[in-house]
Amino acid sequence: MAYELFRNDLYVSLAGKIPDDILRTVMHTVDTAAANYDFTQKETALTVYGEVPNAVRQYVASKAVEGCVPGTLYGYKQILDMFFKAVRKPLQEVTPNDARLYLAWYRQTRSVQGSTMDRIRRVLFAFYNWCIDEDLTAKNPFKKIDEIKSQKKKLRGLHPMELEYMRSACETERERALVEFMYSTGCRVSEVVNMRVSGIDFHEGTAEVVHGKGDKDRTVFLNAKATVALQAYLASRPYDSDYLFNRSRAPGGKISTKAIRTMVEAIAARVQDKIKIKVTPHTMRRTTATMAWHNGMQVEKIRLMLGHSKIETTMRYIDFDSADVKRSHAVCVA
Repeated sequence: MAYELFRNDLYVSLAGKIPDDILRTVMHTVDTAAANYDFTQKETALTVYGEVPNAVRQYVASKAVEGCVPGTLYGYKQILDMFFKAVRKPLQEVTPNDARLYLAWYRQTRSVQGSTMDRIRRVLFAFYNWCIDEDLTAKNPFKKIDEIKSQKKKLRGLHPMELEYMRSACETERERALVEFMYSTGCRVSEVVNMRVSGIDFHEGTAEVVHGKGDKDRTVFLNAKATVALQAYLASRPYDSDYLFNRSRAPGGKISTKAIRTMVEAIAARVQDKIKIKVTPHTMRRTTATMAWHNGMQVEKIRLMLGHSKIETTMRYIDFDSADVKRSHAVCVA
């Protein structure tokens, strides 16, 4: 257990600072080297007053074993660390009133939305349930705290004409390839960053997503426009790299998620008078889901295409409107 805690601390500390593929290589190297050593844990107490309980490290380690991605693990640890540093009590002594006061203090001092507050509540609630299962405490102080309501923002993807404006605003083969690839596949920005040329089969019209969210692999699909745009882009590249999209200043090196976002936003800015929403990589993913549904794809198949674990998540990506419901009613409730 001592080594697992050390390994998890290292993993979470490096998450987001180096690319995921390099992180996996580093952790494999550490595991290999650690096989020749015995580890002992410096801290033996479950918690020290005013410090983060050791149970937090154990919990994050357990979530890593379940397959949570580095960014998610880092978020859990940040929320839990901040809570215990603020409440300054052993985890067994935290009361429901402590929990309520902390959430109220956090919201007042940070001025965050209800959705953020509810995520914090859910992380702390799940942590305490895990502690109960592990016999580390008897009660969950967050059990009686209800869901924190928030105003639901109406998010939507691009309308068909807006998508065409995005296409028309592309100025380079690289930009065209990016827009068409993101629309055709519905990939997450992190999956676009890690996409390999060797994982693309132009004959079959497929691309392999390796280690997507939750470390899951899946196949995504290329339509005709994406195929043509990608082939033109790859033919125009003056360098050789297996990464589909690369850094402009370091050809061959993997592009960053920030650079992808910047590219998408720059393309949209050229037609900002014609597109009334802020366009991000996530907008493109939502566009794929909505267009697929409008064109007759079943929600379960859209879920598989997007790589969602739950169909409820997919439903939030599709922009339903009253006209859609009316059309479906006319067909199905005739």
